[in-house]
Amino acid sequence: MTLYQPFLDAAIALIKNRLDLQYYPIPEGFELKEATVGKGKNPKKIVTTSYAFSSPKLRQIRAAHVQGGNSLQVFNFVIFPHLNFDLPFFGADLVTLPGGHLMALDMQPLFGGDTDYEGKYSW
Repeated sequence: MTLYQPFLDAAIALIKNRLDLQYYPIPEGFELKEATVGKGKNPKKIVTTSYAFSSPKLRQIRAAHVQGGNSLQVFNFVIFPHLNFDLPFFGADLVTLPGGHLMALDMQPLFGGDTDYEGKYSW
């Protein structure tokens, strides 16, 4: 198991338990990608998996997981609501590189230019 696999498993289990999900199409070949990077004695295998769903209020829920051993670990999770709902976009990124960790949570309004709307989701 990799560092962020528990986050991926928990996120998918939670949304499947709480939402009426349908699968959202992922372009062919992007559900699972594998590559070997680096030269010489220490080539590294990188595996990327992607998952996507939709629900009646959420047009896309996407998770991507990059597993690169000690060299690279990434978990990306985003939620885009349907445009007719007054909901913001949500994003989370968990990244680990040899030098440390980066964690970012992001919530953005979907539309700009409307001061009242932006005031609900911006500080």
